[in-house]
Amino acid sequence: MDIIESLKKLEINKLIKELDWIESDFQLKNEIVYYKNDHFINDVNNLLISYPDLKDIYDSKISNTSLLFEENNEDLIENNNKEVKDKLIKSLYYNISKLTHPDKIDNALLNKLYLNATNYYNENNLLGIIKICELLDLDYDLSSINIDDLMKDIGLLKSKVNHIESSLTWKWINEKDKNKVLLEYIRGVVL
Repeated sequence: MDIIESLKKLEINKLIKELDWIESDFQLKNEIVYYKNDHFINDVNNLLISYPDLKDIYDSKISNTSLLFEENNEDLIENNNKEVKDKLIKSLYYNISKLTHPDKIDNALLNKLYLNATNYYNENNLLGIIKICELLDLDYDLSSINIDDLMKDIGLLKSKVNHIESSLTWKWINEKDKNKVLLEYIRGVVL
C-alpha cells in the first residue's frame, strides 16, 4: 500500500469513527424524543383543558396537521437516492451477505452485521457498508472510493440529527419554560 492509499485508509477510518458517533447521537436523541413525545402531548392536552374554546379549535385542526407531519417525516427518511445502487455498494453488500446471512450462518453477531449491512444498503450508505467490511476484515478497492461520497453519508445522518433537534418535542425537552414551547406548538396548529 503506497502513502496515498495509506492516507486514504486513515481518512476512511476517521469517517467510520465519526459515523459511529453520529449514529449513537441519532439513536439516543431519537429514543429520547420517542419516549418524551407522549409526555409532550399530555402536557399540550393538560394546557388545553384550561382553555376549552382553544381546545375545540385545536381538536378540529389536529388531524390534518398530523397527516401532513407524517408525509414530511417520510420524505426525510426516504431522502438518500435509492433509485440507483452503486456497483461498489452492491458488490460489497454481496460479499458481506455471503459471510453473515442468517440462512447460511448461525451466529448472532454476524447476523446482526447482516441486518446492519442491509439497512446501509437500503439507505445507499457506502460508508456504513465499508464500516462492516472493516469489521469483517473484507478487502475493498480503495481507489474506487470517493471521500466526498462518504462525507455525504455523514451529512445525511447529521441532517437527521438536526431534524430531531429542530422538533418541538426536542425543544420542549430542553426548554426551561415548557409552556412557551407548548404554546408555540398550539399556535402552529390553530393558525
